[in-house]
Amino acid sequence: MSESPELRFDGVKVLLVDDEPNMLRVVRRILHRRGAEVETAANGLDALAALDGFTPDVVLTDLMMPELDGLGLLAALKQRDLDVTVIVFTGHGTMETAIEAMRLGARDYLLKPCDPDEILLVFARELEAARLRRENLRLKTEVSTLSQRLAKYESFGEMVGDSAAMQAVYQQIERLCRFHDLSVLVIGETGTGKELVARALHRGSPRAPHSFVAINCAAIPEDLQESQLFGHRKGSFTGASEDYVGAFEAADKGTLLLDEVGEMRPELQAKLLRALEERAVTPLGRHQPLPVDVRVVAATNRDLQAAVAAGEFRADLYNRLEGAVIALPPLRERPSDLPALAEHFLQKVAADYGVAPKSLSPDALSRLQVYAWPGNVRELFNVLRRAFIFSDTDCIEAAELALHDAPAAAGPAGAAAVPAPPAAAELGRMASQERDLIVAALREARGNKSRAAELLGIDRKRLYRRLRKYGLEE
Repeated sequence: MSESPELRFDGVKVLLVDDEPNMLRVVRRILHRRGAEVETAANGLDALAALDGFTPDVVLTDLMMPELDGLGLLAALKQRDLDVTVIVFTGHGTMETAIEAMRLGARDYLLKPCDPDEILLVFARELEAARLRRENLRLKTEVSTLSQRLAKYESFGEMVGDSAAMQAVYQQIERLCRFHDLSVLVIGETGTGKELVARALHRGSPRAPHSFVAINCAAIPEDLQESQLFGHRKGSFTGASEDYVGAFEAADKGTLLLDEVGEMRPELQAKLLRALEERAVTPLGRHQPLPVDVRVVAATNRDLQAAVAAGEFRADLYNRLEGAVIALPPLRERPSDLPALAEHFLQKVAADYGVAPKSLSPDALSRLQVYAWPGNVRELFNVLRRAFIFSDTDCIEAAELALHDAPAAAGPAGAAAVPAPPAAAELGRMASQERDLIVAALREARGNKSRAAELLGIDRKRLYRRLRKYGLEE
């Protein structure tokens, strides 16, 4: 019977094992004509030796061979954990052995004497099955990876950014989600997203099914702070016409965010310390403490250590709150996160108003990356929302951003200064964009030129040439 002309096995590597020289010669010729790369071996031991320099996609092996038979070869292949498709040759008298080979991992078998077309069809069928298995495994891996990424994104809520500074924050959050009884102090400038951190700590912990309660200590009148935190009972003071559940009681088994905790008056600090130590609160008008199981996350933009030194904040309360400290970086220290943040906020505005999304022009993005952002992420959102609403096109230009005339973004305290760039009007559009990217990289690298070159994906010599070109040398 003639061989089927349509099947091709170009590039497929085959290890052919049989103690019959004529069988080796015939099958090798059949597969070689179809493009396969074929190595031969006379028995199982020779086959194992061939594997030292040859990694096959398919092993075709006889079962009845001297020294090491087909079943022994299958067991050895399984022990080596090779990703290989095995097809066995068998005679009519060895069908039970062929079935045993299938149990050991062989994918199919061929009865001797073998018809060429049958060899080709079985070979092609098992190659396709192997391809589908690999594709299925790849898809499962991708789905698993995507699920992990989505779970992580869901855990971090609207926190966006892949900079080194934000990766460190994410790692702290993930660790502290497991230690869900530990108080956490979140510090950072106004608008950096301290409440988002608190919500992520709650969402990723076993406390997630219970309440998350946020209270702004600076926004509550002094005479109501104690009632807001600990609650009161009806008739406990003039105007207390009914029971009021305080923030601690409302957050029982959940998480309580004390935002702007540095603004809390001293006498209330003492009561907060007692509540944290005793894990109980006493609402106004109640004589017995009320046990509560609450994780407290405190947030502030003040330097609490300086406040302690100045006698404005209790040292024992500070020590109690700082079970762990998460420091949020200001936006000016992570300009590489701006593109992702901008896209996220533009998508959010579009979804909020039920309209088509808009994008940023390259000039607009460059402008965002060199702006100081004194209001941090909150200011970025406000700027983009305003530009989105008032832009008449689908692409927001730099002139539509309405940024305040603030100084260029400065590095953190102690960081090397970045020279002021020349005015954009002195450069062409492409050069201006390149200049802005270099400035942004220098800021993120805190003036370290080697690190800046890595961020830009160029070598140091090229970076130095660009620094001279744009007048950015110190």
